[in-house]
Amino acid sequence: MGVNLKQLSEMLGLSQTTVSRALNGYPEVNAETRQRVLKAVQTTGYRPNRAAQRLATGRAGSIGLVMPIAAGIDSDIHFGEFLAGLAEESVKHDFHFVLNPSAPEDEETTFRRLAASGNVDALFLAYMRASDPRISILKSLSIPFSYTVDRWTDPPIIRFSTSTTRAPSMMRRDC
Repeated sequence: MGVNLKQLSEMLGLSQTTVSRALNGYPEVNAETRQRVLKAVQTTGYRPNRAAQRLATGRAGSIGLVMPIAAGIDSDIHFGEFLAGLAEESVKHDFHFVLNPSAPEDEETTFRRLAASGNVDALFLAYMRASDPRISILKSLSIPFSYTVDRWTDPPIIRFSTSTTRAPSMMRRDC
């Protein structure tokens, strides 16, 4: 098992602030110190504490997907591949991928709960519908969101939408 920030800083004889700043690329940390810290991270298996990061940054490090479930809802045969791709990108960028099933009549409540909880930094909207009412719901919330192929245009186009100006930095991680 890896070490925590306090143990890592004690091992290196540095303050926790210096170690944290070295890991986060602050320019005032000299190159030699940064290299010592990065080498120790590799050696010890150090992983940042998600709860501490969330407190410090205000970000959850998660992207959410509300998946409609109900009798009679047909899933796309490629949806499993899509989920795998989204999950793969989430892992690449050290994001958690939160899948939240919801009955169609409860989707609005689910979106509002996720946005208010702070458990996700952004939402991904799947299973687009013609004149999708979920888009206006999401625009009214203070959380970035994106959605996929618009099947009702010829040719189909990829769309991106957001409800906040923070979205580019939140979604830039290609999740």
